Amino acid sequence: MTKRSSDEMITKGDSNALFEEPIKIAENEAAKMDEVIESANVVFESAKDEASKIQKSAREAAVRIKKAATRTNEAAMKMREEAEKAAKHIMNRIENEKKAWEEEKHKIEGTRTFDKIIKLNVGGMRFDTSLTTLTSIPGSMLASMFSGRHGLPEMDDGSIFIDRDGTYFRHILNYLRDPFNFSKVDLKDSQDDIRLLMKEMHYFNIPIPKSLYYLPDEFFIGDDNLVHFFVMKNGTRTTAVARI
Repeated sequence: MTKRSSDEMITKGDSNALFEEPIKIAENEAAKMDEVIESANVVFESAKDEASKIQKSAREAAVRIKKAATRTNEAAMKMREEAEKAAKHIMNRIENEKKAWEEEKHKIEGTRTFDKIIKLNVGGMRFDTSLTTLTSIPGSMLASMFSGRHGLPEMDDGSIFIDRDGTYFRHILNYLRDPFNFSKVDLKDSQDDIRLLMKEMHYFNIPIPKSLYYLPDEFFIGDDNLVHFFVMKNGTRTTAVARI
């Protein structure tokens, strides 16, 4: 029994020695695996941090791009508005220039339509004007005189004599040339000159413009050579007269 136990113990010791080396190797490999796993965890955490940073940077970049796009869009809209305003301004200027050109063209064409130049001697003062101007107001004495229905004797110099005051006749011609822009500025606001001019216009049967003097809106020159105008008296509309 003693000898068998000794042999068994030897065998058991040999068996332990036999597995000791593999166990150590396994333990070393396990330790190495732990190190690898630890390293992998460190790398993973580091990669996770980097991924988080990249994601954060990507979000920030997206925000910046969005803001930049918004600013660009706003700038584009502003440029478009300014371009539209500039285009509208240019079109308005072109239209105004076109209108002014048409008016100028009309005036120039008007000067070209003068079919005949008439030489006048009014009270010793010489005037050169057009047949178109003299006949511009139908029913006036001048329109009747130069209608072609009457023979008008000419003086030696070819002028036609009219026995009226030439001082005011030039204002009558100015009125016939441009009645819409006629004013009394050349008369220096003299009441006597204005009355005498009104008398001459009445003689030639030319309507007296309301802007010529300080007269009521409703008035007319009667055959009695008086100014007739309407006034309100005691609530009643009546007629008053004044001498030219």
